[in-house]
Amino acid sequence: MDLVSGLLPVLQWLDRVLAIGVVGALFAVNFLLPSQAENPHFKVRRAISISSCIWAIATFLLVIFKLAEIVNISIPETFSQPTMLKSYLLQIRAGQAFLIQILGALILASFVLWVRSKTGMRLLFLFSLALLIPTAFSGHSHSGAESKHQLAIASWAVHIIAISLWVGGVLVLVVMGFMRSQEFSIAARAFSPYALFFYWTILASGIVNGSLRLGVIDQLWATSYGQLMLAKIALLILLGFFGAYYRKRILSRIDNSEVKPMFQKLLSAELFFMAFTVMLGVLLSQTSTPPALAHLEPKSYSTHELDSQVITIADRKVAPILEGKTLAGDSLSVTPGKITLVNVWASWCEPCKAEAPLLQNLSVQFPEITFIGILARDHQGPAKKFVAKYRIEYPTLIDDSILYKFDDPLVASAVPTTTVIDKNGRVAIRIAGEVHRESLTSLLQKLSAE
Repeated sequence: MDLVSGLLPVLQWLDRVLAIGVVGALFAVNFLLPSQAENPHFKVRRAISISSCIWAIATFLLVIFKLAEIVNISIPETFSQPTMLKSYLLQIRAGQAFLIQILGALILASFVLWVRSKTGMRLLFLFSLALLIPTAFSGHSHSGAESKHQLAIASWAVHIIAISLWVGGVLVLVVMGFMRSQEFSIAARAFSPYALFFYWTILASGIVNGSLRLGVIDQLWATSYGQLMLAKIALLILLGFFGAYYRKRILSRIDNSEVKPMFQKLLSAELFFMAFTVMLGVLLSQTSTPPALAHLEPKSYSTHELDSQVITIADRKVAPILEGKTLAGDSLSVTPGKITLVNVWASWCEPCKAEAPLLQNLSVQFPEITFIGILARDHQGPAKKFVAKYRIEYPTLIDDSILYKFDDPLVASAVPTTTVIDKNGRVAIRIAGEVHRESLTSLLQKLSAE
């Protein structure tokens, strides 16, 4: 697992660099070299196609490593459990985002080979930008109340797109210089105003997003999240000096045989610092917002709130008997007469990982309520590690066929799903998705008071 944890940030960085390369190439074709957009050379389209395929492969490898880290198993074990991989890609938000990116990159790789019109290339460029968004948000926390949450989403989207276009443009220029392209000077001059706009957009969106996450300025140097942000800011300022030097001293003389080689070397140095900045972005996305600001985290009025359902007494249906073998190897039969919370989970499920400590705490807080887990589409080995890691004390049934005995109130294909059975053995509450303390506590208190 140390190998998995160590390589995961590298794979995330590689995934972003490949995405930036594809976006940058399409940006160059459409806006830096207008003649190319009319009828892009086959070599250019083929290079974009190959890069998109490599991007899809890198994303798939990232999925494998991410899943191995979540479940705490080795890479070979991940490949040997296709059902777990399928469930992660189809049912978990982060997995769905990765799947969209993989399929999108493959679609891009195919279409770019035969699209030759200017309109077609513009559409492919917009499509590539759209592919940046899902995975950027799937693993990144947001902060603030509802209005701040929306602002955080908008600023982060602008930040990701601006960085991709800025770094992608520089990457294309470096490649053109290395290949001694005759259109290098034209592209460099065309990119300069775009680069200035992207740079200030990155700074502005980064400041907005960072202020929403940190809240108070002393968190910049008092927390690891703030320190990473300071390092990123310092690199952005350094890169700003690169751009200012180009515009004032070099672009007007770029055709000079002595100036052009120096400019190409400076661009390569700039790209190196940009690559390091992208890695800092990866590390920031994996770093939690400071605990001192936990009150600024959203209450998540999203999937779990919209999909929570309190069933009126008249409409409640009798729940099936909960009995069978548990993960610990014991036999269990739940006797009706007490409120029972049933949580469907799997060790590969990220929302399950997030809600596990909460459910364990609530099982202690509400001793009058019986807590039961049901393991769904998972293997007992990883599940036992999951239970040990999160110190889950309530039992988990391993026969997921129980799920199909429930009627509409429990969706067997949804992981996680939480169902609460009232004292009369009828399904009273259904929550599809991750549970949260405030909403679930309130629901349990209301049910207990019936």
